[in-house]
Amino acid sequence: MTKKSLSSDGLIGLAVMVCVLLFPWSLLSVRVVRMWRYNVSWQNVHIDKTPRDCDWMYAPLGEKACHYEPEDHSVPDFNNRITEVYVSWRKVQD
Repeated sequence: MTKKSLSSDGLIGLAVMVCVLLFPWSLLSVRVVRMWRYNVSWQNVHIDKTPRDCDWMYAPLGEKACHYEPEDHSVPDFNNRITEVYVSWRKVQD
């Protein structure tokens, strides 16, 4: 009897799950969550570049007491079915 190895699809799925669990606000998880939430394809989720001015390494170095949260903007077609999702970032003071 031979052992079955993980397929490449299985490894990709595992990698996506690890990213979503370990890095919940990473761009990958933002895209995947919007795909599932709005039932759109990968290509129809557009994400603005994440601002870096709240990052610890951004000048001046140190805690900035702020972070960014994703904000969704959906685009429906003529049947009121969502076809595209645009994600922008909203600054939140801690």
